[in-house]
Amino acid sequence: MANATGLEARAARLAWRVPEALALDARSVALFRIALGSLLLLDVRERVGFLDIFYTDDGLVSRTAARALWTLVLPHALPPWSFHLLGGSSAFAGALFAVEAFSAVLLVVGYRARAAAVCAYVLVLSSFQRNVLVTGGDDAMLAVFLLFAAFLPLDDAVSVTAWRRKPRTAVATFSLGSFAFTAQLVMVLVFAGLQKIVSSAAWREGSAIHEILRGIPATSFGIWLGHWPLLDCALNYAALGAELVAPLFLIVPVSPGVRMAAIVYVAGNLLGFAAALDVGRLPWLALAALVAHVPRDVWRHADVARAPSSPATRAVVVVVLLHAFVYNVARLGRDVAAPAWLEAPCGVLVPRQGWGMFRAVGEGVPEWYVVAGTHRGDVAPSVRLPDARPLDFGPDASVARLQGTSRWAYFWARAELFASDYPDVVQRYLARQCAAADLGAVELVHVEVRAGALVRQTIGSHDCAKRPAQ
Repeated sequence: MANATGLEARAARLAWRVPEALALDARSVALFRIALGSLLLLDVRERVGFLDIFYTDDGLVSRTAARALWTLVLPHALPPWSFHLLGGSSAFAGALFAVEAFSAVLLVVGYRARAAAVCAYVLVLSSFQRNVLVTGGDDAMLAVFLLFAAFLPLDDAVSVTAWRRKPRTAVATFSLGSFAFTAQLVMVLVFAGLQKIVSSAAWREGSAIHEILRGIPATSFGIWLGHWPLLDCALNYAALGAELVAPLFLIVPVSPGVRMAAIVYVAGNLLGFAAALDVGRLPWLALAALVAHVPRDVWRHADVARAPSSPATRAVVVVVLLHAFVYNVARLGRDVAAPAWLEAPCGVLVPRQGWGMFRAVGEGVPEWYVVAGTHRGDVAPSVRLPDARPLDFGPDASVARLQGTSRWAYFWARAELFASDYPDVVQRYLARQCAAADLGAVELVHVEVRAGALVRQTIGSHDCAKRPAQ
């Protein structure tokens, strides 16, 4: 009888330690909310800079072409429902971005933050469908965390809402929403690591980081790292540890010190990627979600409370988590497509996952696309567009020197896909660039590295003496 009682007591303690481990402190969640809102504001600011060229009928992709390109890029997805497709003017697109920016401000200050997260999530997905050619992994991650943020107690600390309430004891909340949010972050990290080791011998052998610094735009720090193969090898396995092992300490019952050490380790890996590579906001979004898991002991002891959830909330959380998990499993491995029934909800329920940004590194040749301009009277391209910087296809050429911002990198990454079916998209853009730097011709060039040398192939060109394509 005594043994049975002891077992029951240990089982009860374990049953409490699991939700206690998954509880999120209100102050940590507030930091996540502020970081997420700030990153959303930066995203809106960047996209507004491309408003005319990417999101209006006078730009590169008309609304008719946008619908067709959505189906071309995502053939199994449901038809687009985008609010951005309801109007084609700059004013209309600007108004939608203004609403998205206002939602970001509400997130930062903590007023009606859950509603703001839902609104921003819908508008982010809507902008994806307006121009699928300029979306990447950081955009998908932004949408994912906006969706799961809506299940968290975003306003409970460091917020306008909290300041209007009576003071109360700090609380760490365990709920189905906090579990779903943590599970999504762990999936982002763990499946990214699994896809690397499953799909790429370079990651398993320790040479992937060195290869990545050659094939993806690197910062000055990243270029310096590329000169140290042994250091790159150590960083290779450190990155795998930060994705495959450390995230597990966010969900298992461990001491606050161990959990904080795991958080710092993962954060160091994310900051390293941000410092070495131009990969957009991808590491910063993961870092923002990681901050939400800072243990309550770091701040000041907080009581743990269980938050009930409605049947509707439970149903939504279960469906979204199952979809994300099964989709990630289905896309393990290189060039593996998920079944059509999994692809279909893309853009409606949750964006495509399968975080394999670096998974196939070392499995081919470095390649990219460059928009090059030729001055009048010259015979060879000499400037990179759209920024009109000097262009050099010499032996020291790299992605960082040949390619522009991440939005253009996303756009041209699908150049061959849409250039054959929608050549007017390419021609309209190339024609628009003729006004820069007194150009005589503009061309879209595919560049790849073979046997240590650059091999170029012109995909499309435009003679600036001709009238712009309409």
